[in-house]
Amino acid sequence: MVELKPVIIVALTVPVFTWLFFKLDFVRRILGKKQLKTADLGVLKKVPSTTIPFDQLSLIWTAGSSMDEKDLMVEQGEEVIPEGEGSFPEEGKEELEVRGDRESVLPMLKHESLRKLWNEIVTPYYDEYRLQNALPLLIEGFALLDRHFNVSSFSGVEEDPETVQIVEYKDIIARISLGEHTINVVNFIVEDVKKTYYSPESHIPRFVLAALFHDIGKVREYQEKYTGARSHAHASAGIFLSISRKVYEDSPPGWIDEVAQVIREHHIPTRYDLALALKRADMKARTLEVALYLGNVEIRDVEDWFDVNLFKEELYNHLNVDQIQPIVGFTFRDRVFVQKSGLLYLVDIQRKRKNVLSHEFLYQEGQEAIKNKVTKILSANGLTVTDRGWKKVILVLRGGRTREAYLLVLKGSIFTQEEMRELETRRLGSSFSNIVQVQ
Repeated sequence: MVELKPVIIVALTVPVFTWLFFKLDFVRRILGKKQLKTADLGVLKKVPSTTIPFDQLSLIWTAGSSMDEKDLMVEQGEEVIPEGEGSFPEEGKEELEVRGDRESVLPMLKHESLRKLWNEIVTPYYDEYRLQNALPLLIEGFALLDRHFNVSSFSGVEEDPETVQIVEYKDIIARISLGEHTINVVNFIVEDVKKTYYSPESHIPRFVLAALFHDIGKVREYQEKYTGARSHAHASAGIFLSISRKVYEDSPPGWIDEVAQVIREHHIPTRYDLALALKRADMKARTLEVALYLGNVEIRDVEDWFDVNLFKEELYNHLNVDQIQPIVGFTFRDRVFVQKSGLLYLVDIQRKRKNVLSHEFLYQEGQEAIKNKVTKILSANGLTVTDRGWKKVILVLRGGRTREAYLLVLKGSIFTQEEMRELETRRLGSSFSNIVQVQ
């Protein structure tokens, strides 16, 4: 009986040590990382839950940086919350289990609107996020946005493309928080994906990540650090790539560079489908935000509210008048000539009278769309001289001087003969009387 004691001891201790070995965190991570590389969804479902220490979430990493979170926050001028005084629930203090359910990821988010967004655009497609290995980066994006939720969604830097492009309502846009705006953009881009693709599930992870990170560079410290305060889009792409390198180390998913490019291009001309989708979602979000802030504004397309008769009325009041800016246009013989800025000015007068708004009126790049839409309506109603409406003309002035201009040419018959005589009298008393010929 005495001789059996070593055997019994070995039989009891080996399983215990084996169990303890596999419970070690680094062993679980190695095994988990190896399994996450597979593309077999069936295998992915068998992967044990990945655990991420809470204090490692929402860090802005830079390549080769060993700075911890507190050092980074102090450097950026942010308040460091003492241990035990944070806003997160106590269950998130130790280790946060990363899943797509309410009991794990959601407790770390202090903003209810972000928890709602997670349930709407992550939980239904959770398996797809895991299949594409997008979940770790997604969690970083949510945590980062949660931290900077109340930052202004408007950069305000003069050189920034958005600052340059926004025509009106900059003061209102500056009051919209980064968190609120980003949530709107994510919702609009998911809606776009569902309408555009036959199988939207496979596209949603990339589109959501692009929308989630697209404006994070507006946080002042990040914008200055990554681009010298010139472009929030480039800063956002830099942050996205920096976090991606840290999260995925030596094996990033193949779509990382694609998403970074989309973020970088969302305020410049592009033909890239994903970047165009982000631009559309961004503009729709801005339109909604301004309309909600103003309260009495209805979001409607130009074609739905533009009134030709009201346009003619305002046009008559502004023709051959050079004391106001912008100068709308002039008459010459049996033609009416309108410049682009004048056309946009008249359309905007009507828009404000009707309390309507569409995204084309917020950005400079939308002005060409307004011009084309209104020209099409005027042409369909027989008001333009040609189907295209616009023509490059040469104005011959007194003294033989000439000037080239690209103008909208309308028929003089849109006004009565009496109105045309009144307009001619008005022209002779203005600087337009120097025009002696239009070629």
